[in-house]
Amino acid sequence: MTAHLRHIPLICAFVIAMLFGFVAIAHAGTVTYAAWLVFDVPDWEQSVAVTHSVSYEAHAESAAGTNACGGSVPAGSEVRFKFKEHAVEDINWFFIGGPYDSPYGRWDTGLLTSQPPLISGTYGTYDGGSGFNMDIGNRTGNFAAARNPGTRGYYNSGWHDYNTMMTLLMKPPAKSISGVDGVFSCGAPDASGSVLCTANRPGNVTAAFQFAGTYGAYLSPDLPDNARQYYQTYVDNWNTSRTYMIQNYNYDPGPPSSFTDWFYPQLMGIAIPAQTISCPITVTTPANRPPSRPDEPTPGGACVVGKDFSIAMTSTDPDNDPLYYKVYWLWDSDPNAYERVPATGTAPSGQLQVAVHQYASAGAHVVKVQAVDTGGNTSPLSSALSAACTPAPALPSATIYPDSPSIIVGQSTGIHATFLAGTGDALSANNIDSPLGTGLGATTNPDATKSITFTPTTPGLYTFYARATTNYFNLWATYATTQVNVTAPSCTASYTCSGQTVIYTDDQCAVSTVVSCPAPSFCSAGSSSCLSPPLHFNPGGLLKINPSIVREDETTHLHWSVLNVAHCSLIGTNGDSWPDLVGNVGNGWMVSSGPDGYPTSRIQQRTTYTLTCTGVDGTATSSSATVN
Repeated sequence: MTAHLRHIPLICAFVIAMLFGFVAIAHAGTVTYAAWLVFDVPDWEQSVAVTHSVSYEAHAESAAGTNACGGSVPAGSEVRFKFKEHAVEDINWFFIGGPYDSPYGRWDTGLLTSQPPLISGTYGTYDGGSGFNMDIGNRTGNFAAARNPGTRGYYNSGWHDYNTMMTLLMKPPAKSISGVDGVFSCGAPDASGSVLCTANRPGNVTAAFQFAGTYGAYLSPDLPDNARQYYQTYVDNWNTSRTYMIQNYNYDPGPPSSFTDWFYPQLMGIAIPAQTISCPITVTTPANRPPSRPDEPTPGGACVVGKDFSIAMTSTDPDNDPLYYKVYWLWDSDPNAYERVPATGTAPSGQLQVAVHQYASAGAHVVKVQAVDTGGNTSPLSSALSAACTPAPALPSATIYPDSPSIIVGQSTGIHATFLAGTGDALSANNIDSPLGTGLGATTNPDATKSITFTPTTPGLYTFYARATTNYFNLWATYATTQVNVTAPSCTASYTCSGQTVIYTDDQCAVSTVVSCPAPSFCSAGSSSCLSPPLHFNPGGLLKINPSIVREDETTHLHWSVLNVAHCSLIGTNGDSWPDLVGNVGNGWMVSSGPDGYPTSRIQQRTTYTLTCTGVDGTATSSSATVN
């Protein structure tokens, strides 16, 4: 049946929205908000109701492509928390029981820039009835629509084909995900709000797909012909004006001639509250996986019998478990025997490990390795390494001897050594030690010969060691020895000279310096002190007067020359006096008048002159002469 308004220009009572609630379905990941609107139309024999609902869908997609909501994923795996794209089927609106219900709405792509005014009125409930096809209008026009374009609807007092004149337009909500922190680490959300996360550790979370509150509006974007322009003008101006009307389809467009021929469309705003889809997920400890197969072991050098032979190995564990390795050194002869590396504990996954072994026999030896994680899972065996071991070279040799096998304390002797590596080997270091380990040889360069000087300070039997290392025999070892016997000296105490220094040697041959003799004193063997030369006149050096006979009141000259003199004085009976004639280093400890002599004063009478000297040795002497 069809409901009619009788000369009512405006539907005067509107719809109220009543929230039914929503349902969160864990595995399906869907939540639906549903409400109905009740139209109370005056002069109608009953109310008319229309319902609307909006559905959202989301799920957690595991790495296996399954929905993880309500299930479990192993730690370390990825989960995409994914919002389903909106579709028209997500929006439903219809008359209850109407034969021309229009169940699908539309998702807004930009028409609704802000929320339209919500429908006002009183809450009510639909009281049932036979249902309506939503043909609502004045006596000659309609506001309602058919289900799809091309179906029939009622207008102009009859049924006709026409496009949909009314729809429910919804603004897509903002979307976000919460509740996964601490167990998951997530990247940035994409344009749809979906986000890729990694399960970091075991635990339980309830992810929340959150749909923010949004809004929508009933409106008619598909009005036919000339009515469309009026409606579009209305939509463009709904926020500031409600003066535009939709004209009866059969009437010409233009200003209304009366309210009888027009009705006012209402841009009926509705609000959709925020919705949440809960997604419980259990992150489990992943099943332990075995380590990767190690690469073929890498040798650290040539294999020689009796010498350390090293290999390097590595493996990675997909669960990042720590590892140890089984090294089968004798795979070809004893495949059950292995060495554990490291000997105790484990090593981080992927960390290079080194193992060392000494083979006792020459020839080829097959080596394989295997990685084991802390869960006991073993990797496949590595490919085989064939280690070709060569025989050990001969021991190095050495000789060592002293220049003098017996010396006394304080004497020196040379110690000499020669070194030679065995065939196929080479010297790496050598020295001469005494006592062992003191490194008396100073340098350890691998010289073919070495020499040292040994000067003992105490008596004893000294042993000297010719020690060496080679490329093969890389530990210090002694290959030859020699000895030097050092005895205490036996001496007679004596004084000797070293230049002008008095040296004393005691009965134990201990030598000490006594004194250094300054000139003109000198050292004399056997003397504990410095000796001084005796005072003496040089040849012709006695005091002389020339001339020795003069006239009264004339002068004459005095001549002398004395060696090793410390001090002299010259005095005449007439009062002439030279009291400080001093010998010193500068004059060679000689006092002399020089070739010209010393002049006297005027001689008045017979006068005697006396020269008195003290030598550097402390002795004294004198010489006299007379002038007439």
